[in-house]
Amino acid sequence: MTSNTPNCNMQQLCEHVHDWRTSEVEIDQARRLVRNIALTGRDSKNGYRYSEQALEQAVPLYENKPVFLDHAVSVSRPHERSARDLVGSIVNPRYEGGRVRSDVQLLDTEAGRTFLALSESKSPAVGMSHVVLAERGDDRAIVEKIHDVVSVDAVVFPATTSTFSESTQHPPITPLDGSLEAMMADIDLRLTDQVRQLIDAPEATVARRALFSECLVIDVRTSSSEEMQQRTIGWSISDGQIEFGSEVTPFDIEQLHETHWSSPLPNAQELHTELQQSTDENRQLREQLEQFQIDRRETEQQREIERLLTESNLPAAAVTEVFRSQLAAALDADSRRTLIEERKQLLSRPFQQRPYSRERDDNIDSELSDAAIIATLQHQRRSVLTGIA
Repeated sequence: MTSNTPNCNMQQLCEHVHDWRTSEVEIDQARRLVRNIALTGRDSKNGYRYSEQALEQAVPLYENKPVFLDHAVSVSRPHERSARDLVGSIVNPRYEGGRVRSDVQLLDTEAGRTFLALSESKSPAVGMSHVVLAERGDDRAIVEKIHDVVSVDAVVFPATTSTFSESTQHPPITPLDGSLEAMMADIDLRLTDQVRQLIDAPEATVARRALFSECLVIDVRTSSSEEMQQRTIGWSISDGQIEFGSEVTPFDIEQLHETHWSSPLPNAQELHTELQQSTDENRQLREQLEQFQIDRRETEQQREIERLLTESNLPAAAVTEVFRSQLAAALDADSRRTLIEERKQLLSRPFQQRPYSRERDDNIDSELSDAAIIATLQHQRRSVLTGIA
């Protein structure tokens, strides 16, 4: 296998952390910052374990990752998210005490305020979840490397008897979205009604006996006096949705061929392409988030400038575009107040008349003019010496 060939053991993993809000969590409302949130640990509730090296090397992947409320609508497309659910972004990720921890910089949005309220609450029904593209070892028990962090989400879990900071019990295990267990649970939920309709037996007993790549082997009994009969029904999955075949057919268990057990492995190139698409889309989302933060800061700055100008009562003529540009370029609010105060002091000084002179009369004889100037200067000199005007 070359270095450019993706590892077939790489897959999308979803982890839930219930005790993310420990006693170490700090909430800075003024800066809209929640510190010391636990994002993941070494032991997964899904039955495998993250190596310490995998978590340590994954820390840079969390930097500036977006945080959302709830999971993506489609488990097969976790990167397709709504900006309305954007809480903020991950800052200062680090590996401490066997866990990846970070701070969350919140946006001043409805989703951001909701997350802040959840962080302050003691509800046991909310936790942190993340979706990663990871590589597991051949024994499938150890996650050896995290290739990308797709998303970090605040999600609602089934209620438990403990709070975030006191959580020592886990909620009932439910199938994870996108897992084989979730798919089989969906099949079992819908299978009986589907088979009853196809065989026109509303009282039939139906049970899944075996699941193969293209068909289900089922046990069917149409009445209590009959024995169970083995039947088959086709099935497929498209865009995360289970679809059943249109007929139920007899099946002999002895005719089961080995080919029924084999299903095509995921195409490595498709996985690599999906990883690249997820990486590109997350980069675009980070850029959109950064631009959103820049726009928000500029909007807040303009609001502050307008407030300071209103409080100053400066006349409209004194608030020029150049002066507004100077206020926008100032470092902080105190610097802007200083500029406005200097403006007010300048306007309060007495008005000084501009000097002016009469136009020269070119018709006056130059000799007479020179004589007149000399006489005037001599008169002024005598006036100064004698004190006579």
